[in-house]
Amino acid sequence: MSPTRRLNNASTKQVSADVAKTVREIGEGDVVVINRDGRTWLVTDVAEVSVADDDTDRREKRAVRMQSHRGTEPDAATVALVLVSYPGHKEAAVHVLDAANRLEEDSVYAVDHVEILDPEPTWVVVQRAGTTDAFHLPAPVPAARGDALPACGGRPGDVDPEEYRLVSRTVITPGPQICRDCARRQRPRELETVACPDCERNIASGLFQGPRVQGVTGLRVECPESDCSFTGLVDLPTVSSDSDGGPEGGVA
Repeated sequence: MSPTRRLNNASTKQVSADVAKTVREIGEGDVVVINRDGRTWLVTDVAEVSVADDDTDRREKRAVRMQSHRGTEPDAATVALVLVSYPGHKEAAVHVLDAANRLEEDSVYAVDHVEILDPEPTWVVVQRAGTTDAFHLPAPVPAARGDALPACGGRPGDVDPEEYRLVSRTVITPGPQICRDCARRQRPRELETVACPDCERNIASGLFQGPRVQGVTGLRVECPESDCSFTGLVDLPTVSSDSDGGPEGGVA
């Protein structure tokens, strides 16, 4: 884990209202990124209790237990994201419970940003043969051609398209979870209505999906209005870019 800063007893743990709201929305089975870090966390347990502590004015405590990988893997790490509510503010920190790097154990880190990766796929990619405990998001461009390829790129090495198939998300039985690499690399970005700057006709809306779509700043459009000849770039609101790479991306 490579959090932004380690806390000591004198450090503040106070967080913004947005961070506190996100932590309160986390549920078991969610996939979470903390401090825009390179690791993706799977939520394994959530506990919330009321606290009557007259000495510190604490009112409520919410603990989110998360793992970076399955517990049997050698590089697994387990942390607790803890949110404590006070009358006038909220505090949060990440407590390292277990880590491959023993120097990290029992460390406490500040929380600056929390994101729940929440894709809502209609179609998913699964392996044709054998069993798996995860399903994938489809890579958008191959999916548009009817090909089933995982957005994360699949297993290391050459990927055989015959290994995978597209199925409806509704046929996935309880148990398999979304591939965390897919969830991180293929974050959808909602596209506000794009209008022609000359005649103001609405041209496009929907979702972008693919690697680094958060960093798209403009679209090249050709206005379809019969009495408008605009062709050029239309600016989009700037969103912080995602450093993750991945296979082909595009508009979903």
